[in-house]
Amino acid sequence: MLTITCSGTRLLLRYLDLLAKGKEVPSTLIVQIAEDPGYKLFLRRWRELLARIGEDAAGLEQEDLIDLLTMYSRGRQYQGNRILVSLGKAMDGARPRLDELREILTVAEALEPDSMVDDVLALLPEGAQINATIYLLAEAHTNAYVHDGDVVVSFFHLATIDGTLFLNKVGSIQSTLKHELHHIGLESLQVLDDEGEEKTPTRGALGLIFGLLGEGSATLFFSPHTDGPLADAWRATEADLDLHHRDLEVVLKDLISEGLSLEDAGQAHFQRFFGPYKDQHMPAAYVLGVDMCKTIEAGFGRDALVRVLADPRRAFTLYNQAARKSGGYVYDDSLVEALEA
Repeated sequence: MLTITCSGTRLLLRYLDLLAKGKEVPSTLIVQIAEDPGYKLFLRRWRELLARIGEDAAGLEQEDLIDLLTMYSRGRQYQGNRILVSLGKAMDGARPRLDELREILTVAEALEPDSMVDDVLALLPEGAQINATIYLLAEAHTNAYVHDGDVVVSFFHLATIDGTLFLNKVGSIQSTLKHELHHIGLESLQVLDDEGEEKTPTRGALGLIFGLLGEGSATLFFSPHTDGPLADAWRATEADLDLHHRDLEVVLKDLISEGLSLEDAGQAHFQRFFGPYKDQHMPAAYVLGVDMCKTIEAGFGRDALVRVLADPRRAFTLYNQAARKSGGYVYDDSLVEALEA
């Protein structure tokens, strides 16, 4: 079952509307915003993310959001956690757009996400399930993401073009949501969560491959960047495709030899593939994942690709077999054997 909510955004727009009219914002409204489930998720996600990358995650509690909104309503500068400072800047940018944002909210609240589920499930392995809340949330992020099994889409970066909602004017909201829902469906299979898998030396390597397959398949199926505003960034990262594969091979061997999970391995491995490439280009994970998925699909067909998305061992083996035939990057046989062990 899917639920879509704009409750937090509606509250924040009411808050901004009162400011635009020069009226006092009641403290009860500020507390309502901070207690909205979408903003609770927003704060929780950033606390966890900053802690993961070794950055100070203090100052991201509900009372901190209340402080930001209270100070902002009084025209005072907030100097707390950088994420809440960014939210204040996002509100600055939203204030001249309030009429437009109210129209976008009306269109957003009419979305029917259940109609997308069949399209997504058709491109997931058997047994996948999609149950989530979709938050169209006015926050500091510029895109969409999945956290704790739910989807957050940055409301401030939505726009309507001929009555259709787009995110960052790149893809329709439907393609964005299908991409994120595909992640939720794949995660529902919990292929790496059983107790035995957690104890194997390959758990970190398999987790990394699983993440690449997830991003690659969702991008290939629902949001390819062959054209549009992100095409140049995609091509810039893709130009170093062989380098990405070589680095991935080194990382996978290190993870296996040390028997590390991704969490134990630290942020260097995660950032190499999921952080911005050269600080401005598309993260390598997307390009690598798409290349692996396209190679498997070209060699064995789309049905075979879909079946192995939840099986990173088999997927990696099929990729290597197909790449050997097509002239793509081929991983060392010893790595394939180690993953299959």
